Amino acid sequence: MMEQKAFEQSTVEHLQPSVIVLLFRLLGIMFLLDSVYSLLVQGLFVLNDIHDWHNPYVLALWLAALLKYFVLAFAAIQLFAQWAGRRYYIQGHHLIVKLGLVNITETTHELSQVKSVIASQTWLGRRFNYGTIKLTIAGGTPAEEVLLRDVTDPSRYKQYFDQHLQVQGWVR
Repeated sequence: MMEQKAFEQSTVEHLQPSVIVLLFRLLGIMFLLDSVYSLLVQGLFVLNDIHDWHNPYVLALWLAALLKYFVLAFAAIQLFAQWAGRRYYIQGHHLIVKLGLVNITETTHELSQVKSVIASQTWLGRRFNYGTIKLTIAGGTPAEEVLLRDVTDPSRYKQYFDQHLQVQGWVR
């Protein structure tokens, strides 16, 4: 019995944020930027007859393309930092939430204080098996809500938290 309890507390399970969400967001930004750029190109070609490389409109298109790629690189780095900067762990009877890459904020929640669990998935989330888990934590006034965003296989973790609620005796 004692060995089992020590094993449970030393085991750490990582609730992995979905890579699919990161890819969809990157593709969305690429599509948006390319759409704006193509409208700019079409507008300049319709308004002006561009034949040579010394035309100021060609320079404007080149600068717009350069700006587009800088915005895309910045957005990709930002999205990756947000994705990689969210880490959720279950260790023993604690939920550990770490936020940030450089300035890391770590919050530990006692699973015995969880009052309710709600798992939600969008249409796309159901297709690619990711979603958000909303935990209501007792103890504070008002009750604190913890969102585990874009977690892979949220129904599995909802069942885990529901089982923990039943063990603790919370009745919904």
